[in-house]
Amino acid sequence: MLSGINEDLFNAARRGDLTEIERLLIEGAEVNAKDKDGVTALMLASLMGHRETVKVLLAKGAEVNDKNNFGGTALMAASTMGHYETVKELLVKGANVNAKDNNGGTALMLSSWKGHREIVKELLAKGAEVNAKNNYGGTALIAAQQKDHREIIDLLIKAGAK
Repeated sequence: MLSGINEDLFNAARRGDLTEIERLLIEGAEVNAKDKDGVTALMLASLMGHRETVKVLLAKGAEVNDKNNFGGTALMAASTMGHYETVKELLVKGANVNAKDNNGGTALMLSSWKGHREIVKELLAKGAEVNAKNNYGGTALIAAQQKDHREIIDLLIKAGAK
């Protein structure tokens, strides 16, 4: 369970309230605090696409590759939701492009499934393993095919997807 000040930090991260985040961190909020599901303020800011908030949290020591209880990362959250600028920020700050969640899913698989072409391109450019498999044998190509995302299918094939 989060303490009051850390819960306030989570709420500020969700809203993208930079002034409140700065104040809370000065007052002792823990930048890497986790809720009962292992979620961090960075993950919330990434999920919401608050790039400037992500930048501040990272500058204050947020761990870019922390995982929640399900193995999800901030990069996976931003990739799933289609927040391109946030994805780029996380990658610049060292996010593991090939991190896997508890099901073996990657940011590339998630963005391929959701149809986020620019994110797929960015992840591939940063070394995402195009033929990585999840625990069920699924790949980014299979995910894109299931949703009939033609442009992404073409991108993945050009990148060597099988």
